[in-house]
Amino acid sequence: MLVNPELGLEFDGARYLIKLYMKDEKLDKLRVDPALVLMELALRSVAQPSDKVAVLDVRKSKLHVLSVDIAKSKPMVDAELGYIAALWPSV
Repeated sequence: MLVNPELGLEFDGARYLIKLYMKDEKLDKLRVDPALVLMELALRSVAQPSDKVAVLDVRKSKLHVLSVDIAKSKPMVDAELGYIAALWPSV
């Protein structure tokens, strides 16, 4: 899942940067949290301070909004990206 959001919407007085998820595979918390952390890290410098990042599971009509502590989650995301970077030349 890439970090580029497809939608920017404002509703209920809040602005959201939303990535659409349209796959059949179940989107659970273990998959969505790292994506949301990565979106937050990548987009925060160009977003307004009150903007929220989210992933919309289109098939389930469920909006997942970042709810984890970035400082605690960043090392896990960094480790996952390090693993992907190390594996990538072999693919």
